[in-house]
Amino acid sequence: MIRACRLGHMLLLCCNCDLSTSAQVFRMGSTVPTSADALVAGLACHAPIFPVKASNISVLREPRHFFEILKNGILRSKKRVVISSLYLGTDQLEQELVDSLAQRLNECVTASPLRVRVLLDCIRGSRGKANSRSMLLPLLQAHQHRMRVSLYHTPLLNQWFKYVIPEKFNETVGLQHIKIFLFDDDLVVSGANLSESYFTNRQDRYILIKNCPRLGDFCERLINIVGAHSYSLQPDDSLRAGQIDPLSMWTKSQFAESFRQAIHDLIKPKPTNDITTGRSDDADTWICPLVQMGPYNVRQDQRVMSQLLKETLPGCRTFLASGYFNLTEEYVDLIMKSQGQYRILTASPQANGFLGARGAAGHVPYAYLHIARWFYDRLLHERQTSRVTLEEYTRDGWTFHCKGMWYYLPQAELPVMTLVGSSNFGYRSVERDLELQFAVVTKNMTFQQELKKVGHCLSVYLSISPGQSRLLLSILS
Repeated sequence: MIRACRLGHMLLLCCNCDLSTSAQVFRMGSTVPTSADALVAGLACHAPIFPVKASNISVLREPRHFFEILKNGILRSKKRVVISSLYLGTDQLEQELVDSLAQRLNECVTASPLRVRVLLDCIRGSRGKANSRSMLLPLLQAHQHRMRVSLYHTPLLNQWFKYVIPEKFNETVGLQHIKIFLFDDDLVVSGANLSESYFTNRQDRYILIKNCPRLGDFCERLINIVGAHSYSLQPDDSLRAGQIDPLSMWTKSQFAESFRQAIHDLIKPKPTNDITTGRSDDADTWICPLVQMGPYNVRQDQRVMSQLLKETLPGCRTFLASGYFNLTEEYVDLIMKSQGQYRILTASPQANGFLGARGAAGHVPYAYLHIARWFYDRLLHERQTSRVTLEEYTRDGWTFHCKGMWYYLPQAELPVMTLVGSSNFGYRSVERDLELQFAVVTKNMTFQQELKKVGHCLSVYLSISPGQSRLLLSILS
């Protein structure tokens, strides 16, 4: 079964990779977490924590709401717009966002002008004649002193790889996958990219956090660090490397060490008497950014995720979603050994964004189906089908891109924590891509109910496909 599963992994990665990874030990605290306070205390030992009020957080449900928040956020910004995505599309709605940026830059030319920072993946953002670069170039030419467009290029994709791997599959080697959208001190956290389908009929998750200046500063510093280790788009459409070229074979180790050290300096835990440990008199919710950058041995998200899976108690319930079901073997093993209940939600082949694609990409949905079947076979073999269920999302005319976790303490009716961000919990997310996920712990019952409602809305579109025999024979509770 392991060999069969890896065949699916190889098709998805287009390269032969070792899927076994060992995370460093992460402890959620001296004891297994049984309360929101214990979760916050454990997270604060390993990452900065930002206390906020749940009344400042909105959970968005529809792609059109996501687009409206982005556009309105741009038009209301006065000091900063920070955007990080895999790519920017080239259709009408994406042009509306670019036009909104142009309008706001033209309006904000006072003593405190608006600054705009955009981070995209270089390979994905440069694909085709009309691409992310061509969309942003006129804006950059008009406002080059207040706007920066950074294009991250993984050092793993050297010239030899570019020669042997077809252009459409270059991104399988590694890419910039962080998705955050910051407008002054309002932050939108999501797993969505900036293209028309994500604004219309591609289901994702979106959380708006208002009035969070310290969290916003953290996110801007993170994007600035990645940007400093990326290519900078120039007004003539050329690319300029920073102090160290990521593709130079002579400075490869120097580049990796510079990147790793800068990120570690940013994400290291703060002193216990600092407010970022989560102690604030009026806070009822705590947000912890979790960075994962496998190529630079930054494994914050992996350590937290592994420990959460490991320490799940009897009575705990976990709702885990990924648009691309390709869990690492480490995560699968931990789920199998866990004592809690799991509902795992993924896209049906009909809701996979690759369905209908030309060439080898059109087979990707069936590779994920193959992996899901292997996973269900293992559930059967280890007699875990009453504790772990695997379910599909199917909605006519829609694709599925949701990812994250809803975490319920023993016997709790409402989730006390959610994970939301860019990670799909697979090999690429852990080892090859740049990822950012946010752990959100809350005591606020109203916010907990909102988180549960989102999970319920997704559950409405769960279905069993009769053509997939053993994949979804697990119960839908």
